[in-house]
Formats: sequence, C-alpha cells, structure tokens
Amino acid sequence: MAIAYFGSASNPADNGTLSASPVVVTPPGSMVAGDLVLLVAHARGNTNTIAMSQLGGQTWNSLTASGTNSSRRVFWCR
Repeated sequence: MAIAYFGSASNPADNGTLSASPVVVTPPGSMVAGDLVLLVAHARGNTNTIAMSQLGGQTWNSLTASGTNSSRRVFWCR
C-alpha cells in the first residue's frame, strides 16, 4: 500500500488569529473513505479544553499533551 499525502487544512491561516469556539476546519476535498486523518489542535493558554464538537461519522482517537503556556491535542481516525 502506497502512502500518499492528500492535503492539509487550517483555521486560522498560518500566523493568523482566531477567537471563535468551536473552530471549523474544512477537510481537504481530495480525502476518500479509509484515509488516515491527523488533526493537531493547539491553543494559547494551558486552561483550554480541546475536544471534537462534530464527529462526522468517524470514531476519533486522541492524545492530550499540555504545556506551560499552551494546550495541545492530537486526534486521528480512518
């Protein structure tokens, strides 16, 4: 099985500012069923709760990592 990169998406755009909650990330249009999807979420401040608000029919897995000045979480699904 070949591994291919199908695209990326972000909100806000690189080096942008966003204070909305929840944050909408539109998936790349070239995704197909069975693709492995990674979502890396990062927020300034270590008191943020990062969670999936719309599952989209998939079963999402996650890892949580917190830093001193930020909150991070990695989600993945197929």
